[in-house]
Amino acid sequence: MIFVIKYFFNNKKRRLKIIIPIRCFSCGKLIAHAYKPYLEYLERGESSEKAYEELGIKRFCCKRMIVAHVDLIDDLLKFPRLQ
Repeated sequence: MIFVIKYFFNNKKRRLKIIIPIRCFSCGKLIAHAYKPYLEYLERGESSEKAYEELGIKRFCCKRMIVAHVDLIDDLLKFPRLQ
């Protein structure tokens, strides 16, 4: 299932297509909303620890969910759907 998340970043409304799990597998905290801002922090050259602190991600299980995610949606959308 592809989730579409609407969020605000720098006062701009953005839509994001992702396959990242909505909740952490271990603790159940919502984490999907933090994935794209996390990537933007890293693109700006900030450390991952600072990004986690700014996004409010404190548990190691949630950090694992974000770090271990591989974004495959663009590759998967190239193939036709099977009926």
